[in-house]
Amino acid sequence: MDPHSSETTEPTPASEAMPDVPPSEPPYPSPWKAWFTVAVLVGIYMNSFLDRQILGLLVEDIKASLSLSDTQMGLIGGPAFAIFYAFGGLPIGYLVDRKSRPLIIVFGQIFWTMASFSCGLAKGFGQLFGSRIGVGIGEATLSPSAYSIIADSFPMKKIATALGVYGVGISIGANLAPIIGALIGKLMEADETIVLPFLGERYRWQIVFFVICLPTIPLTIMMMFIRDPFRRNIRRKQDASGVWRMAKPPRGELIAYLRKNWKTVGCHNIGYAWLAFSGYGISYWLPAFYMRRHGFSMTEVGFLIGFTGLIVGTAGTVFGGWVTDKMMAMGYRDAKMRVGVIVGLTWIPFGFIYPLMDSWQLAYAFMVPTVFIGSITFGVAPAGIQEIMPNSLRGQASAIFIFFNALIGLGLAPLSIGLATDYLFKDEMKIHYSILLVGFAAHLLAALFLWLGMKHYRKTLDDLEDWNARSAI
Repeated sequence: MDPHSSETTEPTPASEAMPDVPPSEPPYPSPWKAWFTVAVLVGIYMNSFLDRQILGLLVEDIKASLSLSDTQMGLIGGPAFAIFYAFGGLPIGYLVDRKSRPLIIVFGQIFWTMASFSCGLAKGFGQLFGSRIGVGIGEATLSPSAYSIIADSFPMKKIATALGVYGVGISIGANLAPIIGALIGKLMEADETIVLPFLGERYRWQIVFFVICLPTIPLTIMMMFIRDPFRRNIRRKQDASGVWRMAKPPRGELIAYLRKNWKTVGCHNIGYAWLAFSGYGISYWLPAFYMRRHGFSMTEVGFLIGFTGLIVGTAGTVFGGWVTDKMMAMGYRDAKMRVGVIVGLTWIPFGFIYPLMDSWQLAYAFMVPTVFIGSITFGVAPAGIQEIMPNSLRGQASAIFIFFNALIGLGLAPLSIGLATDYLFKDEMKIHYSILLVGFAAHLLAALFLWLGMKHYRKTLDDLEDWNARSAI
C-alpha cells in the first residue's frame, strides 16, 4: 500500500467480522517515529519561515535598489503574502481532511521555494509583489497538514508539547533568516552587487533569496519517507470486500459544528490573530528600527536579532507547550486560552518601554523579554484548535485559524506600521512610535478576546465528546 495514502484500511477476517462495528484503533506511533515526524516538520517549518521572514532584514536594501516607499514594502511584506496564504489555505484544508498530508506538504514546499527563488530575480515592485504571492500560496499547504499529522501522532495530553516543538520552527527559521542575511552582508560589504553564473549581476538582497532556497532539497526527500498516520476518532464504513475505510464527512458538518461553537472558535482565532499581528508586524520592521534609530548596519542588526530570537524565542516556544500541558494536568481545562491571556497582558509593559529607549543597550534589554513572551503561544494556539475540533474537521479548522492569523497578523501588521510611519507620524525616523502603537493595541485586544472565550472553550470541550459519539454512528 502507498505509504502516503490517507485511506487507512483494516481488513477484518470473515470469521471474526462484526459487520456494524469498526475494529479498534491501532496504538499511536512509537515515540521514536512520532518525534522523527515532528523533527522533519520542524525543519520544513523553519524553511518556510526563512522564505517568509527574510524580507524584513532586506527592507532598506530593497528600498534603495528598487526606489520603494515604506508603504510599498509594507504591501510586499504583508498583503502580497498573507491574502493568498489565507485564502489558499481554505481549499487546502479540505484536502488535508481527505488526502495524503505528507504529499500535500511535499508539493507545497517545492512550489513556495520556486516562488522564493523568483524573488531574487525581481527587478521592480510588481515582480516582487507577484513572487511573494507565490510564496504565500505554497506555504498555505504546510501548517494545516502538519497540525493534523501531529494531532494523530500523539495522545491529546501531549499535543501542546508536540506542537510547541513544531512551533520552534518559527523561532529557528525566522531568526536564521537575519543571520544568513547578515553573513552574506558581511561577505559583500565592499560590493553592492556580484556577478553570478547564468544569473548575471545581482544585488546582495537577491543573493539572500537564492541561498535560503537550498534547504528544500534534503527536507523534501525526508518528507517523502514520512507515513501518513492513522486518522483517529472519525467515522468509518466497510466496503464490499469487508475492509474498513474512512467515510466521507457528511456535507455541512463543518458549518454545523462552527455554528454550534462559533463563540469559542471566533474568540480563539481572533484573539491569537491579534498576537500574531503584533509579532509579525514588529519582527518585520525591527531591523529597520535598529538601523534608523540606533545606526546599526544590516550585518549588525541581523546578528543581534537573529541570535536573540534563536535562543530566547526557541526557549519561549518550548516553555509555552510545556507549561500549557502542566496547567492542563493541574485541572485548567481552558489552559490553551488562559496562557494567551497571560501572554497578552505580560508583554505590554516591556513592549511599551523598549521602543522609547535612547540607547540601543536599554532598548535591547527590554526587547528580550518581549521575544520570550511573544514566542510562548506559537504551539499553544494551534494546539487549541486540535483540542476543540473533531478529527474529521481538523484540516479545515486549521485552515480557518490560519486564515484569521494570516489576514490580521501577516496581512495587516507590516502594512499598518508602514502606513503609520508614512502618514500618521510622517517621518521614517519615528518608526519606534509605530511599533509601540501596534504592539500595545494588538496585545490588549488579544487578551480581551481570549479572556471572553475561556468559558465558551470549556463548554465546547464538554460538548465535543457527545459530538464524536454521535458522529461515529
